[in-house]
Amino acid sequence: MGSSFFLLCSIRLLARLRGTGHIVKLEEFPGRRQILVGFLAGPGEPPAAADPAFSGLEDKAQVVALE
Repeated sequence: MGSSFFLLCSIRLLARLRGTGHIVKLEEFPGRRQILVGFLAGPGEPPAAADPAFSGLEDKAQVVALE
C-alpha cells in the first residue's frame, strides 16, 4: 500500500509541474502488473495525445482528475 501511495503522489507532483491536473492510465499494459500513465492538458483531450500507445485502447483507458 505504501508504494501505491508513493506512486500516486509522484504522478500528482509531475502533473502539477507539467501544468495539468489530469492523467490517463491503462492498467495491465504493456504487460501484466504494469501501468501506462500519460499526462493530459485537460479532461477532454484524447488519450492518444498523451502517448500513441493509447491509440485504439481508449475504451480501456481511464482519465483521472487528480484534484
